[in-house]
Amino acid sequence: MFQAVLLECFYKIETERSKSSIFHLLRGKRSSQTIQDAKAFHLSQYFGIYKSLTRNAFDEEIKQMLTLHILTTGDNDSILVTPEGIQLLKDYQKRMPELGWLNGFNLQHSASDFWQRLLLFIQTGSNMLNNRSHFIPVLDHAEIMKWVKRYYQNHKEELTSLFQDIYHEVYQLLKEHQQFHAEVIVARMTGYQKIGLSKQQISPKYELSIHDVEIYLKASMHFMVDTVNKNQERFPRLHEFIPEELNQLPLTTSAKKTYYWFKSGYTPEQIAQKRGLKRNTIYDHLIEIAIVDPSFAIHSFVKEDEEIIILNTVQRLNTQRLKAIKDELPSEIDYFQIRLVLAKHNQMRSKVNEYVK
Repeated sequence: MFQAVLLECFYKIETERSKSSIFHLLRGKRSSQTIQDAKAFHLSQYFGIYKSLTRNAFDEEIKQMLTLHILTTGDNDSILVTPEGIQLLKDYQKRMPELGWLNGFNLQHSASDFWQRLLLFIQTGSNMLNNRSHFIPVLDHAEIMKWVKRYYQNHKEELTSLFQDIYHEVYQLLKEHQQFHAEVIVARMTGYQKIGLSKQQISPKYELSIHDVEIYLKASMHFMVDTVNKNQERFPRLHEFIPEELNQLPLTTSAKKTYYWFKSGYTPEQIAQKRGLKRNTIYDHLIEIAIVDPSFAIHSFVKEDEEIIILNTVQRLNTQRLKAIKDELPSEIDYFQIRLVLAKHNQMRSKVNEYVK
């Protein structure tokens, strides 16, 4: 499954970016460039889905795929998908519907919190129902532990019925998975006198690479959160485990602060001074905001005729490379304006074509 993700990523970026851009994408690097790449190349579903991926492991996987001749090297440290790789990607997409469950850009944080809350509460509830108040928590995350403790305290008088409700809802949710996926999810759960399997233990048990285990679990988390969030009436108990920020704009904390001051009427220069940050950092925040908020207006920074010139140039050059675009534009149009226009239009070639027509 990890190979399928890599094949799609490299197929979509072609020679426009180096392989490092994919590494940063999978790890969810919160830079405006990586965020913009995720949207521009229609890869936002993979943003931040593998935060624990190391550079060595990533490079080793690429090396193996090059050996298999499903990838080949291109110019500027780029990686290209071979005809054999394209056919393999098509095969993966036909037999792996779970690729469509991934929604990293919108769910990476909320899905992780949902999953950890659920795992820890199942462990807590099952032990408390068996009069065992001393146990080693399955995870060590202060905020998650604090949430579960508070949730338990609020519901301990109805713990038996609550646990039955959660069991029923989890069962109904997993029924919508293939048996294999359900088994992998349940294998991770720890309860009374039952220790959940680690990812390293799941890998040989189900004959999966450690990378595939990571992606399978992440896809399942995203499926669960998305399904529960869209069907609150069917999963009222599980819905309580979804973080409140799920339906908020997926912005970094710093970008949220910048947006607050921007909406209060402050200029980027004033915000930079007020927050003690560089102006370019504020510009990065504004790019991030333009990517995720359709209501964000860019014409206070770039005139409409300049916007059209930028989009026409992108269409003509058929590239995402900022320097190549900048070299073809009037000198008064700067990099920030180019990035802002591309971010706002969330553009691929088809998007640009529709606009300039």
